[in-house]
Amino acid sequence: MNDDADHTMAVQAPPGAAGAAAERLRIWLEGERADPSAVDVFVEPDAPIDAVKQLPAGDVGWVFAEQGQAEALAGTGTRVVPYTGRLDLLGGEVALAADVLVQTESYATAAYVAISVPTAFSVADEVDLSALRIDAEVALTEGRFPDHLTTPIVTVVDERALLVPILPPLPHVARLLVRADGEVLDGPLGAQTGPDLGRAAPQRAGRDAVSLARFLGAAKVIRALRSRFGTEVEIADFGPQRRIPARERDDSVFVASAAGQAYVVDLATRRVSRVPSPIAELVEHMFSTSRGAGFDASERSVLERLGLQRYDVPAPIGAAE
Repeated sequence: MNDDADHTMAVQAPPGAAGAAAERLRIWLEGERADPSAVDVFVEPDAPIDAVKQLPAGDVGWVFAEQGQAEALAGTGTRVVPYTGRLDLLGGEVALAADVLVQTESYATAAYVAISVPTAFSVADEVDLSALRIDAEVALTEGRFPDHLTTPIVTVVDERALLVPILPPLPHVARLLVRADGEVLDGPLGAQTGPDLGRAAPQRAGRDAVSLARFLGAAKVIRALRSRFGTEVEIADFGPQRRIPARERDDSVFVASAAGQAYVVDLATRRVSRVPSPIAELVEHMFSTSRGAGFDASERSVLERLGLQRYDVPAPIGAAE
């Protein structure tokens, strides 16, 4: 089995310092930590500077601040990234440099948005969720994923929280948002957090949270492989060829094909492995037929040899609603 480096799960960022900042902002929007030892902070325009300075200094990574605020934060020992614009999830733009722009839009409008710059779609209300469900159903039954989710420069706001049904929950706050009123949240769609930067509040999930997580996970894999190979990517277990309905699966493993090669991708470990087709078929068969019942000792040994993980994820909150 040939392993491709872990960074293949990341989309190629624009070159230079502004490109690095754009990649850092993408990770922030998704709800991950770019640095395991620190949280990045986004400061809304007009937010009180004291609210930023009161954050635990050793826990803060990069700080995105509006131009005037960035100047006020200079000399604090924190990496400050100045920006212009506004982080409006229903339609906004954040410019990190003259040639690096990140736009935010609601998922309900995704099919109509021209994607020429890095774009983050938010699932903020029932209208967005309904549009996401429609796209997930088409992918499940027909194997067709929408362009607005598979273009490499696209991401989903709070994607990590939406993936919790197939991934272990994060044990800590991943990022912070300082609002104009001084309130500190654990992200643009998150809950209020305390000064100790403790664990984020759990997200409520509906009855179809697992199938939506599998759909978003598959789209994430497609973006990563398309960014690397520049070619179309197919995901097993989606489309007419699937063995059982994909909504019955709650694991983080995806079998993909791209550029004539088979890949096994585990979102839990961020490991991307190029494997012979028979191995890919074996992995897909094992996960597709387990139906959440777990594996016996021999099956577990195979998965361990392949470096794959399966987590026992508790039922989503509200699953019985």
